[in-house]
Formats: sequence, structure tokens, C-alpha cells
Amino acid sequence: MVRKIIQSDSLKLGSDKFLKMDKESFKNEKLNGLEFEFYELANPVSDGTGPILFNSDYGLLAINNVYGPTLIFLDKKHNKLTEQILTKLNE
Repeated sequence: MVRKIIQSDSLKLGSDKFLKMDKESFKNEKLNGLEFEFYELANPVSDGTGPILFNSDYGLLAINNVYGPTLIFLDKKHNKLTEQILTKLNE
């Protein structure tokens, strides 16, 4: 479960804290033009999760995972959009 910490630029995923990155947000017309902010682990580790793409209205869009599957949460399958999200996560 991902929780936005009110009045801050951080999220909680499990016991991990993520901070908003100083990076241009991701947006796509297929996602109603919503802007998704990038979040990274507050205390990065080599095998850590992240970045995460999150929007307060939409919720969690994607979780990049170095040693496991990257998770992308869309209403329906959309290969081109999925590729764009993966590219942005890995920049």
C-alpha cells in the first residue's frame, strides 16, 4: 500500500520512505493529461525499489524494481504507453 504523507513531498511504500525527485513530471494524454511525479528512496540502496510514479488523483502509476518485475498500473493494456513509462523510469 502506498500512502502520501500529507503536507510533504514524500510517500510511504511498506516501511520505505520515498522523496519527490527534482525531475520533470511524466504526463501523457492517454492518462487524461495528469502529471505523475517521480519519487526515490529516501535512503537509497543498490537493490532498492524505485523510482515510483505517483499522482494524488490517480494514485500509483508505476514502481521500478531493479531485481524484480517493474509494475505498471493502467486501466487497460496499452503497449505503447507502457513502453513510454518504462523509458521514463529508466532515464
